[in-house]
Amino acid sequence: MNAKQPACILLALALTGCSSEVTFDDLAGGWTGRTLKQDFEFGYDGQTLMRDHKHGLYKGQCTVSGGNQLTCNFERFSRPVVREIRLPGDELIMTDPNGHDEIYVRK
Repeated sequence: MNAKQPACILLALALTGCSSEVTFDDLAGGWTGRTLKQDFEFGYDGQTLMRDHKHGLYKGQCTVSGGNQLTCNFERFSRPVVREIRLPGDELIMTDPNGHDEIYVRK
């Protein structure tokens, strides 16, 4: 192995990790908030329940577009909630428009 091979392998792994697209089927199921006190239940049809531990239950419809953008329209919100999402293992990481990560673990 020459000196350039390890760098090429690391670059290939990094690029592969960045390019993984999330489908709604990947999200389906329950998620418990680790950094926020809220939980999600995503149905395969996009129907979504968000349980906020302080403010109750929110029903909505969510979609994934562009491979990593989650858009949720909740009945009680005046505008959509948009997050960039990643799924490393059994974690769901949602990044808000300000760059703050919200971390959830699969139930």
